[in-house]
Amino acid sequence: MASRPTLLIDRLPEIATAASLLAIMEKLRRGPCSVKLEASRVTSLGASGVEALLVLTKTQRDRGDSLVLEAASEPFLASLAQFGVPPDALSSPATEATP
Repeated sequence: MASRPTLLIDRLPEIATAASLLAIMEKLRRGPCSVKLEASRVTSLGASGVEALLVLTKTQRDRGDSLVLEAASEPFLASLAQFGVPPDALSSPATEATP
């Protein structure tokens, strides 16, 4: 498998709305890349944000790219738990892309 560039998302606490998160994700979805999601400074995450992250995870998985959740804050993890989403649901190991 060819090496893919890695993008580190470390601005999640600055994202006020899911629409802002979706704009960032749209850039990531344009081409193959591995994503590291650094969530140590996240203070809250709403339903639309959780949904957007799940969509990104599925996109990465379907494309064969990785998504790694690193250093998640307690509020981030609590938000996921509130919506019944285990933290490992936001991980996708790199594999060969599905046709």
